[in-house]
Amino acid sequence: DKLGDGGGCSSCPCPGLSGVPRKRRRTTFSRGQLSELERAFAAIPYPDIATRERLAELTQLPEAKIQ
Repeated sequence: DKLGDGGGCSSCPCPGLSGVPRKRRRTTFSRGQLSELERAFAAIPYPDIATRERLAELTQLPEAKIQ
């Protein structure tokens, strides 16, 4: 199958393209987490990995949630 035809990718295990929707959950941030994230992203809208890892430690969130 070609990408874009709705059939998914038959040659590799592409997540999200198999036709089965993945269950997604919204992240609820505490006031402290939100405040820290807003402050950081106001200063640097596109933080590098080191900054995201530091924010992950500060907020006790996984780095993937900070992206």
